[in-house]
Amino acid sequence: MFYREQHVAWAFSNLHMLDIGGMSVSGVAPAAVSVYDEALRFGVIRIIRDGRIEDEWKRYIAQNVRTPGPVLNDIRSMIAANNVAEMKLEGVLDRFGIERHREHNARNKKLTEELLRRRIAAMPDGCYEAVEYIEFDARGRDELFEIRCTLTVDGSALQFSFTGDPQVAAPLNGTRGTVYGGVMTHLLTMLAYGDLPFNAGMWRPVSIDLGPEGTIVNARSPAPISLGLGSAGIRCGRAARHVLNQAASLSDDVELRGRVGGIASNAYAAVHLLGTPAVVVDCGTATTFDAVDACGAFVGGAIAPGLQLGLEALATRTARLPLIDLRAPDVTLGRDTASAIRVGAVLGHQTMIEGILGRIRGELAANAG
Repeated sequence: MFYREQHVAWAFSNLHMLDIGGMSVSGVAPAAVSVYDEALRFGVIRIIRDGRIEDEWKRYIAQNVRTPGPVLNDIRSMIAANNVAEMKLEGVLDRFGIERHREHNARNKKLTEELLRRRIAAMPDGCYEAVEYIEFDARGRDELFEIRCTLTVDGSALQFSFTGDPQVAAPLNGTRGTVYGGVMTHLLTMLAYGDLPFNAGMWRPVSIDLGPEGTIVNARSPAPISLGLGSAGIRCGRAARHVLNQAASLSDDVELRGRVGGIASNAYAAVHLLGTPAVVVDCGTATTFDAVDACGAFVGGAIAPGLQLGLEALATRTARLPLIDLRAPDVTLGRDTASAIRVGAVLGHQTMIEGILGRIRGELAANAG
């Protein structure tokens, strides 16, 4: 946006459209094997002039989507939203002046940065690690893809470093936008407290390393990505929450320790999908249980060490037991060390989950009565 021929800001709007081309309606393509299956792709191009979509681009878009009328009207609505933002900003600048506007922008960013750095500084310095998994079965077989996150707390700065399995010919791969969004969602949930102004200052103490290209957290074109937000993005976000929980739980700050766990987002998603009461079990670095009662209120949960964490503890805290790969056992009685560990770890974890679920169900029923 421009004010008196000076570039002063960017306006941005986005929305979910009925269709954006590709092999499936809405651009979500579970069967996609490359990005070319998923949707129309536009680089940084100009399709709007004098507030209107240019006729050539209007025809091109209309010929490549299933619902041209609603799609073009959605684009027009975004143009209108940006125009309103520009008019509102012009009113502010007319009233207060561009220099004062820039001064207060800089001040707000500085306040946000300082407040976030104070909360980060309350965490103990060190490295914290977590592992998450993406489950996928749209290719005719059950698949499990690993994501690892390391958080380094250094004074008042946070460094998130991710690694993942190689990218796959399925639409669950992550990119910079999906992973950054997943991380920041949980970081702000735990550290914003509702009093942190949202602006560029919140990025200054935070850095995110996605590692080399070609992985499930940093896919290289033409890897498909239409489910990346709900797959790699969400799982990277949950891994970030796990490591933040570890750091916050060791803090001397009582309020920060009280933020451990963030929001029980799984439980509230289950309410919308399945109704109430509901209990959601999430298996990651920790195995968590989130419970919602018949009225839709989050009533509590449980946190247990995760399955992979248990395997790693056996390998590092005992003299001779190896670290084995994580998969379901074929038998109940192991015939060698690896199969015996697999039986004990996997079936033991399953039994633990079933036992805690039974107790939670009983407590929910008793409280409802």
